[in-house]
Amino acid sequence: MSENLQISMRGVEMPESPIRKLAPLAYAAQDRGVKIYRLNIGQPDLPTPQKALDVLKHIDRDAPPAQIAGRSILMCHQGALNAG
Repeated sequence: MSENLQISMRGVEMPESPIRKLAPLAYAAQDRGVKIYRLNIGQPDLPTPQKALDVLKHIDRDAPPAQIAGRSILMCHQGALNAG
């Protein structure tokens, strides 16, 4: 493997992730005593709502794929999530 590996210009010019920009703000707020609910990628610190789990049990797995990933499933089950 070459010792002269470099990051491409596309990689160098790539903007910083919004999550990376928000993380220091969240830690500063936490230091001030604000309760932070971390909803980013990874193990959440909140349990999944039971209504959401119940909806997932009844997804039509034979339905055609959504044009925008996940949107059709959300739209089909929006009423179920808001019910009760």
